[in-house]
Amino acid sequence: MTGSMILSPWLILVPALLMSVAWLMPDSGVLSTLGWAILVRMAIARTVRPAARLGLICGLIHLLFAFHWVPRTIYETTNLGIVGSFAGFLLFLVWESIPFAAFAGSASILWRIGRVWVFVVVPIWVAMETLWPRVFPWSIAHTYLDDPPVVQLAELGGTPLIAAWAMAGSVLLASWSTGMTAVRPASAIAPPGQLPLAIVGVILVGCFIWGERRADQVAQLQCGSSLFRVAIVQVDPTKVGAVERLRELSDSIRDPVDLYVWPESSLGIYHSALADFRDEQRTTELSEAPNPALVPYANNRAHLLAGAKTYDEGGRDRGPYRNCAFLIDADNRIVARTSKRTLMPIGEYVPMEPLLPWIREWLAVDMDLVRGNDFAPLILPGGINIGVTVCYEDTDPSIAAANFRCGANVLVGLINASAFSSEITLEQHLRLARLRAVENRTWFLRCSSTGITCIIDPAGRVVQRLPCGVEGVLVANIPCTTD
Repeated sequence: MTGSMILSPWLILVPALLMSVAWLMPDSGVLSTLGWAILVRMAIARTVRPAARLGLICGLIHLLFAFHWVPRTIYETTNLGIVGSFAGFLLFLVWESIPFAAFAGSASILWRIGRVWVFVVVPIWVAMETLWPRVFPWSIAHTYLDDPPVVQLAELGGTPLIAAWAMAGSVLLASWSTGMTAVRPASAIAPPGQLPLAIVGVILVGCFIWGERRADQVAQLQCGSSLFRVAIVQVDPTKVGAVERLRELSDSIRDPVDLYVWPESSLGIYHSALADFRDEQRTTELSEAPNPALVPYANNRAHLLAGAKTYDEGGRDRGPYRNCAFLIDADNRIVARTSKRTLMPIGEYVPMEPLLPWIREWLAVDMDLVRGNDFAPLILPGGINIGVTVCYEDTDPSIAAANFRCGANVLVGLINASAFSSEITLEQHLRLARLRAVENRTWFLRCSSTGITCIIDPAGRVVQRLPCGVEGVLVANIPCTTD
C-alpha cells in the first residue's frame, strides 16, 4: 500500500466495509483486524483534525452497513414514521461514530510522540467501548466469536480483553507496515526499532495459544458432570394460539425432561400475590384479561420456566409492571420467580421523560415497567441453580455475573424478539450474548420467541440451534456441576 494510497480520502471506504463485513458474515474476524489496521495506518499519516474527520467518516460508513436494519426496526416499533425513523438512525450513526473520531485523532497524536506510543490507542478504544453511552453494548470483540482461542480470553477479562487483543493486533499490523512506505512526518521522533513490536506480537500469540489450550481444558472439565435434560420451545407469543402451540410442542417430547423453557412474555399478566395456578377462578381474579394462560401447562411433568408480567396491588390494567420469569412445578405452583433488572432505553423506558413527556407517545412505549433487584438463582431439584436473564439482559455481563455470584450454575435467557423482522438483527443479538457463557464458564440456554433459540457451551460455541422464524423445540442433555 503506497503512501499516495494512504493519503487518499477514498481509501476510507475499504476499512469501513471490512469492519462491516465482519458483523454480517461469520468467520470474518480477520477482516475486522485488517479494517482497523488500515484506519490506524491512515490516521497516523495525517495531523489530528484530518485524522479525526477520517475516523468519523469511517465510523458512519461502517455502522451504516453493519446496522442497516435499525431504521426499519425504529419504524416498526415506534410512531416516528419514515422521516422520523431515518432521522433517529442518523442520530444513532453520529453518536456511535464519535468514538471512531476520538480513536483516529488519538492515533495521530500518539504516533507523533513515538512509534510505541501509538499502542496507547488500545486502552483508549476499550475505554470508549466501555464508557460511551449506548443503546446496546456492541464491541469489536463480537466480530471474533468464531475464533475459539480468542474467545477464551473472556474468562480473564470479558469483552474488554478480547477487544484489547483485537485492537492491539490491528495497531501492530499498522505500525509494522509503516516500514513499507514513508509517510511518517519529519518532525516525529525516530522509530525505536522492531523490538517493541516483536514483544507485542509475542504477547498476542501467547494469548492465542493459551486460549487454544484453555478451550480443550474446558471441554475435558465437562466430562463426568451430572446431566439434566431440557426442552426449549420456540414460539412467538404475540400470535393467536401461542400458548396452545407451546403446550403442543412441549407435549411432543416423549422422553422425560427436567425443565421445559418457554420464551419471554409467554404467559399472561398476574398479580404479584399469585402463588399457583391450581385454582382457575382465583387466577382469573388475580390476572388481567384476556389471559389464555390461566393454567399454563396442565400436562407439565417436571418444571416449567416461562416469561410473564406482574403488577402489585392497585396496578391492574395500568401498572407499573415487572417483566418476570416464573419457575412452575408439576403441581402448578410458582416455586420461584425473578424479574428483569435492566430496562432497555427507548423500548421499555424513556430517558428524560419528566422533561419531555410527549416522547413516550412518539416512541410507542405503552407499558410502565419497573426494575427488579433480585439475582438469586431459581433452584431445581438435584442442585441445578438457574440464573435467568430476560430480553436483552443477556448482552449485559454484569447481570449474568451477579447471578453466578449468588450461586447459579447454569444460565437461561428468555427472549421475545417478535418486534424484530430481520434475521441479521437476531444474529447480532446472539453475538452480543454468547460471551456470557465464557465469562462464567457455564452452559447458556437461550429461549427466544422467533430466534435465536440455541445452546451455547462453556467455551462459547453454539452447539445446537433452531432456525429463525419457525416454531420448534430443542432438546438436550446439559452437563452441570452441582457441587
